[in-house]
Amino acid sequence: MVTFIDIDGDPNQVSATGAVLRAMAEGFRGKIQGIKGEISGIESERPWGNDKYGKAFETTFNQVPDGGESSLRDSVADGMSRAGDGLIKVGDTTILAMTSYLGVDIEGETEINQVQV
Repeated sequence: MVTFIDIDGDPNQVSATGAVLRAMAEGFRGKIQGIKGEISGIESERPWGNDKYGKAFETTFNQVPDGGESSLRDSVADGMSRAGDGLIKVGDTTILAMTSYLGVDIEGETEINQVQV
């Protein structure tokens, strides 16, 4: 089994780890958005130049390749927009799992305490 993280501890500690992962992912996404803004500003200046090589680059950069769904430019922007999504999912799923675990644990304790021997 492949694991990204190894978590030990009581359910509250595990939930806290999930929250930390989510917060880290949100911070990462914020930084990525800043980088995207910087890239957009640089792109608006067309730094690749206006010679034949610059024009060829710009065409390739903005063109959707045969069989493709988006240009290189849009693919990079889309990938950056989704940066951190996986880590957010791991954090959220960890919190949800521990919340469910605690709920089942409480229900189990209640049912066990109701058993009369």
